[in-house]
Amino acid sequence: ASMDFDNVLKSTSEMAESQVDFIAGLFSKFTKEHKPRLLKEAVNSDQRTFIRLAAFEALVEFWDNEVQSAALELLESGENILCIQAAKALGDQAPRKSEATFNALLKHLGSEHITLRKEVILATGKINAPGSADSLINGVLFYDGADPMVVDSFARALEFAGNDGLERLTSVGDSGVKKDLRKAIDTLCMMKTLEVAVVIPDW
Repeated sequence: ASMDFDNVLKSTSEMAESQVDFIAGLFSKFTKEHKPRLLKEAVNSDQRTFIRLAAFEALVEFWDNEVQSAALELLESGENILCIQAAKALGDQAPRKSEATFNALLKHLGSEHITLRKEVILATGKINAPGSADSLINGVLFYDGADPMVVDSFARALEFAGNDGLERLTSVGDSGVKKDLRKAIDTLCMMKTLEVAVVIPDW
């Protein structure tokens, strides 16, 4: 098994980055016994980025505390493609209400890279740790951009946060600040949960 891994690693390391999907397919065939090697390559900052990405994507199938630690490490790698996959995996796999994961995501909630920002926003809503909903609401109120992906991500994330998100959003509407009220209503109108339909008429 070890020899197989070494052969794949050697051959893929010599491939062009354009073959990233093919490489990911090869790495996806590794089994749980290869997890230590996959972990090593995923967090190896000397390794080529697309090899690290393929190793991490394979690891998501074997999610545990070690893989979560690798995801948190990749979130801080500074390589956007790795950060994006790490944020997405944390949103999908990390334990709900985890404050450590929320705090790691929070550092990237204002990222200037739109796709990373989107995945971090969504993951923050899914984790829904104490403080998640407040951070999302602050994000809605202070976001002055017009990128529909970011705006939609806030709405989806607040849906994931459930009643916590809805309560924070409606309290913004109750504040009486016109600019905030408009942003809150815009966000509520994008949300697709039944509870929202009950809330809007109260204003």
